[in-house]
Amino acid sequence: AATARVTAAEAAIELYELRARFSGTLLRLDLSVGETSLPMTPVAFVADPSRWIIETKDLAEVDIAKVALGDPVTVRMDAFVDEEFTGKVMKIDPVGRLYLGDMTYRITVTLDEADPRFLWNMTAVVTVKSKGE
Repeated sequence: AATARVTAAEAAIELYELRARFSGTLLRLDLSVGETSLPMTPVAFVADPSRWIIETKDLAEVDIAKVALGDPVTVRMDAFVDEEFTGKVMKIDPVGRLYLGDMTYRITVTLDEADPRFLWNMTAVVTVKSKGE
């Protein structure tokens, strides 16, 4: 009976473990020991700093027709005014969103190289070099 209780307790503990779906680095934890969280409430920030992804939110519908998967991009970040970074379009959201009164589309860009100076949520300007340009 004691063994069964230990097994049940170990199984119950597993329900209280937080696990990421990928390996990475814990950058921030917004939960204290013993604190309760609600479902769908972020409590930690885990990321893979060796791969950087940028998601745009304001690509106008007149421009999205010129963008294709794999198109090269240049990225300028407000924090590094005189520098330019390169990457590729990895995803195009097929559903437009209303943003500041215009229909816009999101694209996801993967940068070619990580930079240890990058921080999450930095502002960037992405320029897509569409085919034919």
